[in-house]
Amino acid sequence: EKAAESAGEVTITFAEEGKVSVYDTNQQRRKWFDFDKAFQPNSTQQEVFEEVKPLATSVLDGYNVCIFAYGQTGSGKTFTMTGSDANPGLNTRVLRELFQIRDHRKEEVEISIS
Repeated sequence: EKAAESAGEVTITFAEEGKVSVYDTNQQRRKWFDFDKAFQPNSTQQEVFEEVKPLATSVLDGYNVCIFAYGQTGSGKTFTMTGSDANPGLNTRVLRELFQIRDHRKEEVEISIS
């Protein structure tokens, strides 16, 4: 699809939930991509965590889980995963959730995390 966009950097648009478009100035066209979830640039660490939080339960239910952060250089992948002391990322938040679930289930089943 052709779109009239000004020359310059590639423009990224969040059209709707999970639908992202990128305008390629070289080819002068917009490319659309569909994802299960695409977070807006202003999304908080807590919002991202709430989306992946159920995966912690899946891990303790015996499923293999992979949390994958994808994006261009400087887009915040490392911050999303590691965060800071004041604003922890997914690594810390998911581990905390795993230990909370383990503690909650301790009467039902023995869970060993190593």
